[in-house]
Amino acid sequence: MRVDTAANELYVADGYGNHRVIVFDATIGAYKRHWGANGRPPGDASVRQFWNPVHCVRIASDGLV
Repeated sequence: MRVDTAANELYVADGYGNHRVIVFDATIGAYKRHWGANGRPPGDASVRQFWNPVHCVRIASDGLV
């Protein structure tokens, strides 16, 4: 997990079975959004998905996850 304090968002690596990164409001825990590999919805057959479990989340200095 990683908190983006500027955006008040909690990013969670949810790779076991779901193959996604999911985002919650860091204050109240409300669901905001999620995505799979390459920013696509999990299960999108048009792109390669996260094959191995997604173990971590990092936010770069430019704001990319």
